[in-house]
Amino acid sequence: TEFVANWLTNKLITLKNIVCSISQMPYKHEAYTLLRSCAAECRVTYLMRILPPQQIRDFMQRFDEVLRKGFEDILGCSLSDRWWRLAQLPPKFGGMSMRSDIDTYGAQHLVSISKSTFEVNRIVKGWNSIEIAKRDRSMVK
Repeated sequence: TEFVANWLTNKLITLKNIVCSISQMPYKHEAYTLLRSCAAECRVTYLMRILPPQQIRDFMQRFDEVLRKGFEDILGCSLSDRWWRLAQLPPKFGGMSMRSDIDTYGAQHLVSISKSTFEVNRIVKGWNSIEIAKRDRSMVK
């Protein structure tokens, strides 16, 4: 797990640099679109699916802070927790669709396990996805 923690720390540095570059773009709408569509969702969803929640918890919290800071830099002001939660809502509810995966990273992993169960059982006999899912779920705090 130390290897994974170090790798995630390096990944966070890379993502922080990307978010920083995006937030300094002169055109705010384009910066917001890139932040929401490219810097956040695509780059982190895969990690949430492949890494057990106990290994990615700290990374997700720190990445959420990086994403929030990037959004605040684009806006030119800081947001209270209430306004940050509002920004995460979809537009039809008055939000900006700023996705925060801090509440769903464990579910992403469990869905990944459930979707791959049949194929893994076919390849690795005796692999018990239900036990793995229970173990991983119990480690999420």
